[in-house]
Amino acid sequence: MVVDRALSDMSILSLSKLFDSKGDTLGLKKLQNDLKNCGLAKEAQLIEELRGQQSELVERIRCIRNKSISHNDVMLTRNDAFEKGNVTPDEIRELIDQVCDVLNKVNGQLECLDISHNLDISKSQRFECATLAVLETLKRGE
Repeated sequence: MVVDRALSDMSILSLSKLFDSKGDTLGLKKLQNDLKNCGLAKEAQLIEELRGQQSELVERIRCIRNKSISHNDVMLTRNDAFEKGNVTPDEIRELIDQVCDVLNKVNGQLECLDISHNLDISKSQRFECATLAVLETLKRGE
């Protein structure tokens, strides 16, 4: 139960940060701006399209973050915040998969330009890394 909640909170916080609309934080907006500034408009467009398509879901995720995790609205329980945000685990999984797909496409296009960092973000790697991170945290007793 505690691990499930921790993974859920980490997902909500990470997605909120990743989709932050400020261009000065490490997220998709900064990546989009950096790609544009390097003359990679096609790659930046992929990021922009993802951000636009998912803006409504991201706002619902931010609602949960603000009401339940970061700011802890005393008037709402955690379950109430999730109900108000109206976000399902499947929507979160799908969003993460879409982010991975877009980043892999951007990386593939950068490979064609010979400036790739040889990234491959797969579902199995993501789950493996998340599981290892949780196990390390539990081992440290945090």
